[in-house]
Amino acid sequence: MNPGRLFTISDGQQFRYLENMGEEDHLIILNIPTPNVSYKALNNRLNKLV
Repeated sequence: MNPGRLFTISDGQQFRYLENMGEEDHLIILNIPTPNVSYKALNNRLNKLV
């Protein structure tokens, strides 16, 4: 899989593939839009997702 590629799991969540870390480990992140807000406001918004 190439870095930057989006993939979707069965429940519809999208993830972005970042890199192969070696030894069968891979780095991925949840693909969510980040609005144009301050870091403090963004942190508060991300905490609500958990």
